[in-house]
Amino acid sequence: MKYIVFLLAFFIPVLAFAEDSNTIRYIPDDISQDEIDANLPKCDDLSLVESVVEEINKYMDEQTDGSIIDKRKRNLVLNYINSYTEENVENFEPQRNYLVADTIIKLKINNHVRGENMRLCVSGGKKPVYLLVYPEDFRYNVEVINLPAKRGNLTFLYTPPLKKYESFEE
Repeated sequence: MKYIVFLLAFFIPVLAFAEDSNTIRYIPDDISQDEIDANLPKCDDLSLVESVVEEINKYMDEQTDGSIIDKRKRNLVLNYINSYTEENVENFEPQRNYLVADTIIKLKINNHVRGENMRLCVSGGKKPVYLLVYPEDFRYNVEVINLPAKRGNLTFLYTPPLKKYESFEE
């Protein structure tokens, strides 16, 4: 009986260590905000804006039904989606736009995306379109919020173009 208790006492910590050794959970705390910002695409990045305009145009083409007022709203939105400015995600007030606030909270709770890993871009116009960009699977997930459509947010994956170098010595 003593030997069984001794063997169990020896093997239980070994089995527990073996389960933990398969996963590496290291999240560095000393990453600066500049390093995080360097990885996220900027709001005025031309390839991001071109991808957004292309996806919105496809999305709006699917929304052909509706009244003349709905078509006018879509045309007004399309006039202002070519330029975006950045806003701070952490200081975003829910009173400005509840859809954006709900999406930010949903991402923080359900997807465990930290606020510093998100970039919020805003277009111009009376009813601005918001882009919420965050990393996902070595690409970036872009949520287009506040479109005048019946289906809700438009979401697509954005892969930034590879940088072209003239030589490997740079």
